[in-house]
Amino acid sequence: MVNRKELAKAIAGDAGCEPVMAERMLASLTRQTMHAVKKGEQVALTGFGVFERQDRRARKGRNPQTGAAIKVKAVRAPRFRAGATFKGVVAGKAPLPAMPGGGRSSAASGGRTAARASSARSSARSSGSRPASASRPASASRSAGRSGKPAAGRKGTVRPGGAGDLRRGSRSRS
Repeated sequence: MVNRKELAKAIAGDAGCEPVMAERMLASLTRQTMHAVKKGEQVALTGFGVFERQDRRARKGRNPQTGAAIKVKAVRAPRFRAGATFKGVVAGKAPLPAMPGGGRSSAASGGRTAARASSARSSARSSGSRPASASRPASASRSAGRSGKPAAGRKGTVRPGGAGDLRRGSRSRS
């Protein structure tokens, strides 16, 4: 994970300015973005993405434990939609865009963010850890635990119509 200080340091390297100035620019960018989104405006950074406010109206919901009807208040939430260039770079289908004005990129200059990413990848390989999708054979059931038995046969699981099933009409009402 890259924190704010590391990001500001990488920006300073790319922009050719002092790290303190890069931190101020980053702080200003985040502050102005939050202010605009709070007012309901969209902040569109071409190729990177769009920051916007999503207004969710009040609605009725259900308490999942009791099934009782509840009122859910209206909410204003921030939303980010990634741009096409950002999606392409993350998916590995597009190269990282060049810096405008001939600036150097943190990957080319050996910046800390590129070094951290490559060391994280190599340490994951050397430790023998695998991603969650590769941790179990494709033939194994998703519900199978360590023992390899299906969840329905394991102690403490909820079967349809059983005592722990909260679906409507599955339990007898006394």
